Amino acid sequence: MEVCGTAAAALRATDAGIDLAIVDVRLPDLTGVRLVPQLRTRMPDGEVILMTGDDSLDTAIAAVREGVFAYVQKPFAPHDLLALAARALAQVQLRRERTRLAVELAVLSGFAVVLLAGAALVAACSSSTTTPRSSPNFFARVIAAPLLAAAGRMSRSRRLE
Repeated sequence: MEVCGTAAAALRATDAGIDLAIVDVRLPDLTGVRLVPQLRTRMPDGEVILMTGDDSLDTAIAAVREGVFAYVQKPFAPHDLLALAARALAQVQLRRERTRLAVELAVLSGFAVVLLAGAALVAACSSSTTTPRSSPNFFARVIAAPLLAAAGRMSRSRRLE
């Protein structure tokens, strides 16, 4: 955890990799609302909680438009802020898990594309010649089975991580 007194210090802190920024609307060098887009750029998976002592509807609307996780009015109970931070960090974890699963699906889909392309090639070859290499059984036994086995091993190893 790092406490920063300015927007510039907060931006420097993102270089170390942070998942959650709790930002006051009033900062000495920039408003919290104007800082949010810069934080979002530097921490794409992270979340921002904006807190304020003002009761401005315009500021709240601007904060929501910038994509803050929550807009908290001061004074607040510490346990409420901790619970809100826990929910924000859970959201960060879900976002990362979704990204990991999307990459895994893309890899496995790549195997499916290879298999489909191979099946089309076999079909084209089997219409022009009847050699054993062009038969669908050859394709299934020699090409498809090892690819599917590799995809299964990859999927199992990712689950163990």
